[in-house]
Amino acid sequence: MLQFYNGVTHPGVDGVDGTSAGSMSAAKLLENLANDLFAGKPNKIVFGYCISDCAEFNVDKDQAVHVLSDLKAYNGGIFSCNGGAFFWVALDDAGGVWSDTVLNKVSNTAGCSNPKLPTNEPTTMPPTNKPTTKQPTNKPITKTPTTTTMPTTKPPTNKHTRPPTSKPTQLSMSSPIKPP
Repeated sequence: MLQFYNGVTHPGVDGVDGTSAGSMSAAKLLENLANDLFAGKPNKIVFGYCISDCAEFNVDKDQAVHVLSDLKAYNGGIFSCNGGAFFWVALDDAGGVWSDTVLNKVSNTAGCSNPKLPTNEPTTMPPTNKPTTKQPTNKPITKTPTTTTMPTTKPPTNKHTRPPTSKPTQLSMSSPIKPP
């Protein structure tokens, strides 16, 4: 999952589609990432925020909720099912105030990319009219193993292929090897 961070965009100031403070629109950048990297699946991208220590990029809890709401409504809802939100500098989320507020917004669409979520309701099968019994199976047919003959080798001998010599062997070469 790709983490999209609000560094080049300023959605807390510009909104998701504005570009006055940021160098580009957060929505357009998210759309490009979703289309170019994930075949139009924005649920593969989590939208990130800096909540403190990032100067002009800081986004408070209310701004983050506003950005997420605008993001989900952007362009007819193309980002309504996105990857959620994350934030940097967890130590600055005193008492979980920022994350609890944003979690409430993100939870509204959690799991939207997986429509087959399990339910807590019991599953019942309709009764059948006939009892089901398994038919006996036939005994498996096995083939008789075949014998494979291996090629034979002659036992080693102590005979020389050439008579022994006390002189070094001379190799004959058709062309001498020259150093590079």
